[in-house]
Amino acid sequence: MVPELKRMVQVFLDHNLVLTLGVVTQKPGKQEIWDYYKYLQNQGIEISSHTVNHYNLPVLRQAELEYEIEESYNLICQNTIKCPYTIILPFGNGRHDSRVVQAAGNIGYFGIVSIAGENYFGGNTPHTFRRIPPDFSSQARTLNLLKNSFGDK
Repeated sequence: MVPELKRMVQVFLDHNLVLTLGVVTQKPGKQEIWDYYKYLQNQGIEISSHTVNHYNLPVLRQAELEYEIEESYNLICQNTIKCPYTIILPFGNGRHDSRVVQAAGNIGYFGIVSIAGENYFGGNTPHTFRRIPPDFSSQARTLNLLKNSFGDK
């Protein structure tokens, strides 16, 4: 587990901020990592899918795309307290690819989190939410990004 990530998560907890943590499930095979994710879930943080390998989903063949989305979901379900509600798209990309949306919907995701575009809550799930990527080099910059985007104006 990257120490900077743990420090950033703690800042969110210390400031009572809502956090959804996207997990790339390829390597967190160590029980201590899954135990940390369970701890975060108990603190009210969603452990969401960020796929298995963090591949750019729209360039994958259908079977690879489905594997990335489904296997990550299954691993999180099997190794934590609850299944994820959202998938955070690698590179924030794939919201406009109907295959990605359909694969996420087939799993039962409530939301797809993307960097590009606006929030979209029309029709059936999954809905689309926009995110701000963290700046791992500066917790202060990340908090300022959040404040400027979501804080009081």
